[in-house]
Amino acid sequence: RVLITGHVGGDPYGRVPDALARLGVVDDGRPVARREPTRWAPDGGEEVRRWVHFDQGQAEFLRASRASDLRALEGRVWHEPLPLELGREDEPLVTLYRAALAAAGVPYHPSDVPLAARVLATPALALVSVINESSADATRVLRVDGHEMAVAVPAGRAELLLVDRRTGEIRLRLSDQ
Repeated sequence: RVLITGHVGGDPYGRVPDALARLGVVDDGRPVARREPTRWAPDGGEEVRRWVHFDQGQAEFLRASRASDLRALEGRVWHEPLPLELGREDEPLVTLYRAALAAAGVPYHPSDVPLAARVLATPALALVSVINESSADATRVLRVDGHEMAVAVPAGRAELLLVDRRTGEIRLRLSDQ
């Protein structure tokens, strides 16, 4: 599955290669207003309109797709017409990402700790990656098949763990230090 946000007018040279045309997301776009309605803002829904705001200096250069609003996460290509990643508020983009991950059946591990974490499972083992792009050391608590583990990651570093799914034992730990 592919999630695309915003206007797609072609490749970096303005051309529309066959592969891009087959996705069905290319159009001439429209200017983005400083305030745009979106169903992805908190408590947004079919009947309730919420907003995403774009910075004054940035909005003049941004374009949205002319495609209709993304209503259902069905099929292989999901296209949200607004460039939500460039909005002032994080919530609409986070809400869209959470909905997309759930619709795709991809588990995510929410946390207030600013570390990116992914768990890739095989039948016997899980590969756990935790990345700290912040300037402070942090610890992320994760669950792998019911086994809780705290993964400490220094600032600007990453940790990779190979975990036995049955026992929760860490078989291998690799640091980028």
